[in-house]
Amino acid sequence: MKAFKPFNFNKRIDNIDIMQRLCIYHNEANNALGMIDNDKKESLCILKDIFHSLRDEVNEYNKVKYSDIIFNNKLYSIYCTNLKDAYSHCDEVNSYINLSPNLCNIVDYTMVDFFDLFPLHDDKFIFDKNKIEDYLYNNCCIELKNYNLYIGKVEIKLTDPIQGEVESVSVLMQDNWYQLPLSEINRIIRIDDLENK
Repeated sequence: MKAFKPFNFNKRIDNIDIMQRLCIYHNEANNALGMIDNDKKESLCILKDIFHSLRDEVNEYNKVKYSDIIFNNKLYSIYCTNLKDAYSHCDEVNSYINLSPNLCNIVDYTMVDFFDLFPLHDDKFIFDKNKIEDYLYNNCCIELKNYNLYIGKVEIKLTDPIQGEVESVSVLMQDNWYQLPLSEINRIIRIDDLENK
């Protein structure tokens, strides 16, 4: 994982960029957690990368110049609190003994209040692959069956050339394209639908 440059909250930050970054921290930790049994060394490297990136962001946002801005913006406040909690609950990040608990803490703390913004737990958002056209070219929040989360515009669909059925969609998140197989999508929400309520 590449280290993130902290946001400059003195400038306008797009809400989707903030939520995407939370998703990336969550997903990286969740993926590292899933590979512990097969590659503990790589999982530890990922944890260290996440930890150092969290540290850099937390140190930046603790500066006085941001205190009023963060306090007066609900999303900035959620973001900074989640990062601080994820960072502060990591213990001995160089130790294999704490690898799993540290990754679990990052997975959990990065998503605090996330589901208040995106109520993915509601059954009406269970994904129906026959309705994929309803989501194309819209900003969506997508939860996979492994609980990884993606936020961004659903742009490209790949179709099985023989069957003619849509197999996957692509989502652009923080300058990276993520190919999401339809069979792995658990729930999906169009963000514009939430903003219009």
